[in-house]
Amino acid sequence: MTWMTEVDGVVDIRARASVSLPYGAAAVLRRLSEAQSQGQEAVDAFAAEIKGNITAAWNKIKPAREPRSFPLFLSGGGFRGYGNSLMDGHPVQPYPIPIINGFTVHPSTFQDTSKVKADVAEKGSTIFRISDRRASQIPAVAFLVTQLTAALPQSISSVRFAQGGVREGFLFSSLSTDVRRQVPLEVATASFAPRSAAHLETITRACLPTEDIPVPALIQDLLRPVINLLYAALSHTKEIRAATSLRLTTSGALAGVHGLSHDERVAMALILSERWGGEGDLSPTDVGFFRALQAIVTPEVAWWCKYVGRVCSVLGFLWPAGVVRAESKLSFQAKVDGRNGPVVIMVKGADDSEVEDLAHLVGKIGKLGKKKNWIGGREGWGMKVICLVNNRMLDV
Repeated sequence: MTWMTEVDGVVDIRARASVSLPYGAAAVLRRLSEAQSQGQEAVDAFAAEIKGNITAAWNKIKPAREPRSFPLFLSGGGFRGYGNSLMDGHPVQPYPIPIINGFTVHPSTFQDTSKVKADVAEKGSTIFRISDRRASQIPAVAFLVTQLTAALPQSISSVRFAQGGVREGFLFSSLSTDVRRQVPLEVATASFAPRSAAHLETITRACLPTEDIPVPALIQDLLRPVINLLYAALSHTKEIRAATSLRLTTSGALAGVHGLSHDERVAMALILSERWGGEGDLSPTDVGFFRALQAIVTPEVAWWCKYVGRVCSVLGFLWPAGVVRAESKLSFQAKVDGRNGPVVIMVKGADDSEVEDLAHLVGKIGKLGKKKNWIGGREGWGMKVICLVNNRMLDV
């Protein structure tokens, strides 16, 4: 058990902030089996031992000022098996992301050990990435989880499963600070960046009314890698651009990027797919995957993904080679008119030859504001959008 802090690539694990506990999945299974053979009193004693040792470990590693909330990261094969069983029982089925790394659940879901044990008892090794050996360990891991959650404070905000372990941590610690502070997703997409990536990112940010309403930080943090990949699917045929982009973070070129949460993988996929037409340009075999991905994130995040994706479509049309000339007079701005909207997006400086096509593309952003196009329909989540091109309001 380790308490970690990270600031700008510098990871702090003080010597006193790490405690080794002998509770791997195989060890707990062996000792639990021995205790069960001796009766309930022995099982209760083993449970009390685990809880007591975890409590003592927490008291040793916790910071002087205990934070109001913090995430719990879990590593190791036993916990990954437990996480895979949670993925199999997720409300979104079939769960569309086959990667345990970054899978995050609410503490209450993590603590529901009875459901996990029942699911594994019923399905066993038919659960994806659960072998017969791992399935046999799940009851022991669930036993450990019960004691873990009882010992730790109730201020855990989320539970996140990690793929890495000691080996990856040691290798990471050997890197220079300059390398460690780099954002993996930005590094992984840098080679695809268009020449005017910085300018295009500035324009995209100008289309987000962040000063007026709280656009999800998840969306804002992904803008640079999104712009880097703005033209990545251009060499594909039109029929598969949206589909290729949709699977980029789950089984495509970005599937192996470390440190991504599942929400980040979904948001990247939805934005880049929408850049090439979104659900309307997907084949029937991909629509189900799209809808499963979209169901993982909140309706608010899904709506803003569509919004940014359609902004990217406009940029791709205006600058098909990714080069913004210095003489370009186009400017973009977005604001919120009133406390609850609408979003007003304004494009100025368009040439007469651009206005008609630009109005068509910008108008697609405006269509997101119609309640029938909200995430979840008229009773779902969305915002009205008003579009102006050269000060002329578009009828969408």
